[in-house]
Amino acid sequence: MQPKYVRIRELASAPGHDGMLPVAPATVWRWVKRGEFPQPVRLSGGVTAWSVESVEQWRQQRQADGTPASGQRQAAGAASVVARRQKASEVGK
Repeated sequence: MQPKYVRIRELASAPGHDGMLPVAPATVWRWVKRGEFPQPVRLSGGVTAWSVESVEQWRQQRQADGTPASGQRQAAGAASVVARRQKASEVGK
């Protein structure tokens, strides 16, 4: 059986589009750089993709570890962005 691959646009979410993971493409690439996510495979000169099997194994491992697939750090980062925006709007008044 031929392995199946998924590209970043199917893997990550974007405004108006839900991917396999509830994170932005930049987050996926950040995880790859840190070694927290499977390395992609180069299918051709301009085509990089991930094995669906490796992504599913990664998700199962994170679920077994009790770590959310979206990452807790992202939620904390989003909260701090909201707080900074609120503070900036208060200072500007």
